[in-house]
Amino acid sequence: MGPALNLQHLKHFVAVAEELHFGRAAERVGMAQPPLSQSIRRLEDSLGCRLFLRTRRRVELTPAGDTLLPHARDILHQVEYAEKAVHRAKEAGVTRITIGFTPNALTESVPAAMREIRRLAPGAEITLSEGPTTEQVAGLLSGALDVGFFHPPEPQIKGLELRTVERSSLVVAIPEDWPQASKPEFRMADLADQPLLLFPARYRPEFHLAIVSAFRAAGVTPRISQEATFSLTRLQLVAAGMGMSLISDTTARNGYPGVVIRRVEDLPGGLHLELGMAWRRNAPAPVRNLLTATFEAIRRN
Repeated sequence: MGPALNLQHLKHFVAVAEELHFGRAAERVGMAQPPLSQSIRRLEDSLGCRLFLRTRRRVELTPAGDTLLPHARDILHQVEYAEKAVHRAKEAGVTRITIGFTPNALTESVPAAMREIRRLAPGAEITLSEGPTTEQVAGLLSGALDVGFFHPPEPQIKGLELRTVERSSLVVAIPEDWPQASKPEFRMADLADQPLLLFPARYRPEFHLAIVSAFRAAGVTPRISQEATFSLTRLQLVAAGMGMSLISDTTARNGYPGVVIRRVEDLPGGLHLELGMAWRRNAPAPVRNLLTATFEAIRRN
């Protein structure tokens, strides 16, 4: 999409697409027909394709216009929804938000949420509370936390609104002075007989089993030498030469001193980590509105 594309262009496009008449569309959006036609031309120039077939008697959508229409409607609906949620949150005057988080969420989602909450509710006091998933779920249900960021043990948790904010692939972290660090390509067989640092099975048993099963399917028996719950902790242990570790590519994105990151070429594509953002379904409406608007903003960015 070109730099000239904006929401007004999409609003004008939807109006013409639904009316299939420039005059009626102009009346609908409250503007004269020539500026409306210019807006559509700018949108077409920005996208590099024609959206309408125009004759003296009729207006029709091109295949490109027909494809754009549902997406344009969806974008405008999401923006309208977010704007309403923002206004409700501002009007309500939320004064305090307590955020639970795992260290894995500190790379992107929690900082993004804090920035958005400060923007939407500038007078709100933000308190942070670090903790594992089980503690956060209990804190959310009891009201001690307003929102939590954690790796969900299941797609839904009773009483909570749970939405995915990050989906990360797994990469391998290797001490930079180990011979394996010089390999341009890395495969699961390269982990054979190497000390492996993993998260404890009791925190995410199904995901732990999926990783172990992937090793076995590749003919490799993992030698788990150490367990540590959080990716950042395992990165520190890798840097100390304690072993290799599978971590999320989101955590690995900024690198870590003394550690080399490699993709595992034959790791099953279905192995990925999801980071959830959760809040109570029966939380006060101002808090729900604020957190919904925050989630929408994070997902758009």
